[in-house]
Amino acid sequence: MLGIYGGVLYFGSGEIDPTQTILGFDPFLMNAAFVLGCGVLGWLAGPTIGRGAWHLLHQRKAHLIQEVSPVALQKI
Repeated sequence: MLGIYGGVLYFGSGEIDPTQTILGFDPFLMNAAFVLGCGVLGWLAGPTIGRGAWHLLHQRKAHLIQEVSPVALQKI
């Protein structure tokens, strides 16, 4: 959601000239594609950044998660 919101803020703030094309396509269509692209990049990068932030903020508890993960994965 943050990626889409950021894309809307960035691409929605500029003026759109409907007489000019972007890569040969309609500017409204390309802005929508760029916003969706920002959402996809946020979806891909979000777990990595979130996991790093969680480990940074919970350093005392992070080793407990690392100890339990292999045991839990063996039971699956």
